[in-house]
Amino acid sequence: MRPSRSLSSLASGWTFRKPFSIGSLRSIEQSLAAAHRAHSHFTTEDKSAYPSGIKRHAAVLVSLCNVLDRSGNVLPSVLFTVRGSGLRTHSGEVSFPGGRVDEEDASFWGAATRETHEELGILPSCVQRLGELCPPETAMRADTLVHAFVGFLHRDTNWDDSSSEDTILPPIDIQAARAHISAEIADASAQHLPREVDQVFYLPLSVLIYDRRRRREGIFERPWGRGRYWAIGVRDRISSVAPLGEMGEGVPLSSNVPQPDSEVGAGGGEPKTPEVWGLTGWYLNVFLRSAFPEHWDAKMGSRL
Repeated sequence: MRPSRSLSSLASGWTFRKPFSIGSLRSIEQSLAAAHRAHSHFTTEDKSAYPSGIKRHAAVLVSLCNVLDRSGNVLPSVLFTVRGSGLRTHSGEVSFPGGRVDEEDASFWGAATRETHEELGILPSCVQRLGELCPPETAMRADTLVHAFVGFLHRDTNWDDSSSEDTILPPIDIQAARAHISAEIADASAQHLPREVDQVFYLPLSVLIYDRRRRREGIFERPWGRGRYWAIGVRDRISSVAPLGEMGEGVPLSSNVPQPDSEVGAGGGEPKTPEVWGLTGWYLNVFLRSAFPEHWDAKMGSRL
């Protein structure tokens, strides 16, 4: 196996428009490991490091993938979901795949990949683990600790990371994920249950890194302290109507008024447009700062 290129080598030679390759994933994995070492005092198994009052855990997956766009370009991207509009909490909000950790889950990572499979139909064996973001943060309900992992979504289970570093990884079948969501929506409707996910969409890394017009500064507050981050506008990336079934019926996407300790932005309160914000926005900034420190504002996604 060839030695991995350094992050500085990746940063100087990668424009964020080139598809993910084996080499770029290795560099990202190295960067995440280095950022994780900065929190070496904290491990997910060390419950003494958790904030007081934690009663449950959740796990999410920062899902990296290559996506084939309508023009035939393969874009390195991050995958997001739009939560079901009928859910009791966070309905209609942009999030990463993930959810509550069950007793049957062998690990927090296992919970994140299980939820990704349930929501998008992507098998856990298709997900390559790249790292973990630390420290974990509490959700709006301060009794829930959310563990965030970073993984790459392979197109199938036969992936192999021992090839040349320049090997481009195949794009995922995002239409299959959308078909899975439609089937889940139809099933939930037949059983008169709220749907868990309404939509899936992606943001190319080039958009996240270079498109400053989408950004709105926010302040994230949790037990570990306060931090600045960029909320990312996604109005053009999601449908204004959430799909209900094969007939195309839908209802407007809803949004919740966040709790005061969730996020304080310009003017505070609820975002005026669909955004990647709050806990999801914070974790996105932590990932970008950790993985691409030469291209992301060091103040964004770090504590004040």
